[in-house]
Amino acid sequence: MVSAAVPAAEASDIQAMILLPRPSPYRGEHLVLRIDEAAQGREMLRRIIPHVEPAVDWWVPSIPAWLGIAFTYHGLKALGLPKASLDSFPEEFRQGMAARADLLNDVGDNAPTNWEYPFGTGDMHIGLSIFSRDDQSLEAVLEQARQGLESLPQISVIYRLKFHSFPDGRNPFGFKDGLRNPHVEGSGTDPPPGYRQTVKAGEFPLI
Repeated sequence: MVSAAVPAAEASDIQAMILLPRPSPYRGEHLVLRIDEAAQGREMLRRIIPHVEPAVDWWVPSIPAWLGIAFTYHGLKALGLPKASLDSFPEEFRQGMAARADLLNDVGDNAPTNWEYPFGTGDMHIGLSIFSRDDQSLEAVLEQARQGLESLPQISVIYRLKFHSFPDGRNPFGFKDGLRNPHVEGSGTDPPPGYRQTVKAGEFPLI
């Protein structure tokens, strides 16, 4: 039996962070943002999105960093997404991880009541990951972002976490980059050794 060819993913419509390995070595920072006014949230996205590189333009950043962006269900609500669109998302995404703690075995010391703020709350709206080659470039991009937010007082940075790769290529969790990420069909890259299963473009890995 001959399997059908897997169509190429539309790399121009997919964040590079999802399809492709990140630059290495890298320095970076994760930011969590809260939106208190939908109009300012949309204006922030208008400014950020041009700097979120699609997979087709990977390695050619418009600023000295690579950006990845993610939204929570509460974040999409805060941006003013229509109810029909919000209701179209899978129940697991709408519930969030705290509501599914028992299924995820986040109990006892790991229960949501013990999570660091803002995790597990409705205040987490947007996650932004910034990767750069060195500390100087990273700080330059962070300062640019800070200046941009000064005119958007209803957008708050409520969590920050710096991270970096180690000299041997391992990430802070002890893995080589890519080993913990799903391989997307049609991405144009070969799955790392040991991969037995891939996901289709557009699928959400949900628990």
